[in-house]
Amino acid sequence: MAAVIKQKLGATYSQKMLGFAVVGAILVTVLVAFLFESNLSQSVLDDVSSQLNHQTSEIEGFTQRQAVQYADNLKFLHATPPISGIPRAIEAGGIDPKGKDDFALWKKRLEIIFIAFLENNEEVDQLRVISVEDNGQELVRVERDGIKIAAVESVELQKKSERDYYQESAKLSRNQLYMSGISLNKEYGKVEFPYKPVNRLSLPIFRENGERFGFIIMNVNTAVALRGMQQFVSPNQQLYLTDDEGYFIYHPEKSFSFSKELSPEVTWHTEFSSPLYEGARLLINRADGKKSEIYIASRRVIVSSSPRPMFIYVHLALPAKTIANLMNERRLEVYGFLFAMSLLFAAVLLVFHRSAKKSFELAEARGESAAIVAGSSDAIVSIDTKGIVKSWNMAAERLFRLPSSTILGHHYSAFASISSIFWDKYLNSEVARTGYFQDEILFKQTSGIESCLAVTVSPIWGDHGQYSGVAVVLRDITKERNTQRAIEKNNLELEEKVQSRTKQLAEARDEAQEASQVKSAFISRAC
Repeated sequence: MAAVIKQKLGATYSQKMLGFAVVGAILVTVLVAFLFESNLSQSVLDDVSSQLNHQTSEIEGFTQRQAVQYADNLKFLHATPPISGIPRAIEAGGIDPKGKDDFALWKKRLEIIFIAFLENNEEVDQLRVISVEDNGQELVRVERDGIKIAAVESVELQKKSERDYYQESAKLSRNQLYMSGISLNKEYGKVEFPYKPVNRLSLPIFRENGERFGFIIMNVNTAVALRGMQQFVSPNQQLYLTDDEGYFIYHPEKSFSFSKELSPEVTWHTEFSSPLYEGARLLINRADGKKSEIYIASRRVIVSSSPRPMFIYVHLALPAKTIANLMNERRLEVYGFLFAMSLLFAAVLLVFHRSAKKSFELAEARGESAAIVAGSSDAIVSIDTKGIVKSWNMAAERLFRLPSSTILGHHYSAFASISSIFWDKYLNSEVARTGYFQDEILFKQTSGIESCLAVTVSPIWGDHGQYSGVAVVLRDITKERNTQRAIEKNNLELEEKVQSRTKQLAEARDEAQEASQVKSAFISRAC
């Protein structure tokens, strides 16, 4: 009974622990969800910021590589012989004293070089040599017009002294490179259409005596570079480029690009709610009179350091709606994972619960069985196939005068008091084959009293269906057998008495019949 109570208490404890596990799992899930939600916004913004900063860094590297390439190309052209031959020829009145080549020949040679260069560099639209004399007169000019590349006739060459790039280039020191900002190309003082974004690089040209002659200048079509920047822009992102004043060089809305020339009223400051600086932040976009949140990472990219630093701002933007979608996607991922883990945990708990329930039921059944066995008036003994005693109930203790603590775990042959029991016979394979065996034996106790025992043997099967031993039930039927023998003796004595009495009655009957016959004969003679 104590074992049953203990197992029931164990089952109750296990059920409580199972309940605690479920409650704990729910609390942990709620806590994880709370912590996840409280950090979700910042986590997504950190990831977005990291990604945008990385991409703007890639755009910066691309832009600077392009600028270095353009500068190297211009230096190569600056080192060609006509760049030094033309100043000598002009200074000497039209004939170069070194090679006796005239100005026209040097010019022709330079035009050929410029044409060949443009043919192999699609992003270069124009190459020129401009003099610092005569109001910045162009001396040589080769340009691209669609697919056509040609030198411009002398009558069409222009004076450029009013242009800002001329004024900067005319002040350059020897070997000092000038790079302009990006702007729309102008011809004869007007913006050229179709629009052509260009930036200009120039190197000064000096005479052999050290006097300034002019400069070589290259017009680069930045549309090629702008298209190259797009390779670093992911879907849903928006690219903005501004100069240091906040005018847009490039804008997702094409009508706002090159706003300094086309829409000077549109700047970074009219479009967004934040000053122009490096870093990532959430801004308010005020475009078209509508306000919307947008996350922007800005990077200041230096493209030239002389004669003064030239830089642009690269901005990569992601609409707040897209960030919200990213947050929802991450929610789906995390909550999907939590849901899957919850299902797995529930499945494990269900399996555990069923297993525990079966274990408790089995333990309860075993406890009840153990209680029944322990309280049985019959001696019940279990022995494994090796002859080791595994169970020994109280009735067996009383019958064989052996306490269970002494015999359990030992071989039955180690105890002389029970050696007269046919244990070997009960363990043979016949019991396993037939599944049942009965016997009746005489057992002489240590006190000398002889008892009659009824023996019932049943096989014990292991968890995997293997034969593992026998259960032997021994009942003391001495009284029953004595009573049976007494009844049989009484029945025999009664039968003997009945037979004797029957014999006496038969003899009396015979005597009566004989007397009746004598009487009848006497009467017959008297008559």
